[in-house]
Amino acid sequence: MVDYLFVNYIYPEFLKKYLAYQMDEINASNIPAEQKVKDIAYAKEMMKNYVTPAFGTLLMFSMVFILGIVMSILTMLTLQRKSS
Repeated sequence: MVDYLFVNYIYPEFLKKYLAYQMDEINASNIPAEQKVKDIAYAKEMMKNYVTPAFGTLLMFSMVFILGIVMSILTMLTLQRKSS
């Protein structure tokens, strides 16, 4: 939700600047022209999806979920070593 507010209201130019950055990176890479066209189209499609609240919510939930699992495993391993 916060991400949606940030992208749409606080800093609406973020997606445009990030897309321009992505396009510069793709154009600077040494890949064939056909792949560049595909990569640019994919980046534009992802930007369209990113502004939807459902996609933003799903993305943020999955990131927090994965980080939570990693932190839980690290904590479990740390506490397990102290017990042994």
